[in-house]
Amino acid sequence: MSESEFEPTAGQPFGGVPAGAGTGGGLPADAASGPLYEPVPRPEGAARFEYGKDGPMSVLVGVDGTETSINAFVYAAGVARRQSAALMVVYVWPYQGSGMDIAGYNATAMQEAAEQSLDEIRALATQARQELGISITIEIRHGDPSQQLLEAAKAARADQIVIGASAKMTHRFIGSVGVKMFRHGHTPITVVP
Repeated sequence: MSESEFEPTAGQPFGGVPAGAGTGGGLPADAASGPLYEPVPRPEGAARFEYGKDGPMSVLVGVDGTETSINAFVYAAGVARRQSAALMVVYVWPYQGSGMDIAGYNATAMQEAAEQSLDEIRALATQARQELGISITIEIRHGDPSQQLLEAAKAARADQIVIGASAKMTHRFIGSVGVKMFRHGHTPITVVP
């Protein structure tokens, strides 16, 4: 019997699985002579399942230069390699400084540190692109990291978001980027320690 000819029979309500199968009720006497189930017909024009293509086709990773975000980058690059997916690296600058002090921090020093982190991330992306043979793009955004990562994921139609776990003590009280993204996002999120 081919897939297209299959029609459920009485007593086999779930695509041909015999009634009572797996419920302790035993199998009908004729079950030993054939398969326990038959394939369910696909709707007209539906795409065939393709091995190796059932995972994400685009992975977005949020990076900020911290150890956990670098771990997240490495993990996301591995996922992208294994799934033949594109990797989008998003660096969010939470501050748009103009040389003024922000809450006791010198904005110029913060910007220089951010630029140094971004240079390290670019070097890591170049190395991963060469060694793993994956497509990598880098996008820089400004603003709230959770909001910007979710907006970037939506714009890129990312299938998965990967971020590093926060090690900041204050996030236990006011919430981390990951928690905010879980509350407001619609894309699967992986948090890497």
